Amino acid sequence: MATDQYAVLGKAPGPEELKKLSPSNVHLTIKKLSAGYGKMEILHDFDLSVSRAQSLCLIGPNGAGKSTILHSIY
Repeated sequence: MATDQYAVLGKAPGPEELKKLSPSNVHLTIKKLSAGYGKMEILHDFDLSVSRAQSLCLIGPNGAGKSTILHSIY
């Protein structure tokens, strides 16, 4: 069954609604993250900044480091 993307987007909270849900001005900042598995380094000096009420999507090919980023901050 397909989902109507416009119906889903119409239900998404806007920035003002998201601010009400957030208890503070917390955001995520990562600076110079290096991570890997064993001797294999996957990420080299990775930087990321996500502001409050901002969405983020990690897109890339297999082995690009998407899961490594998430495992590093979780």
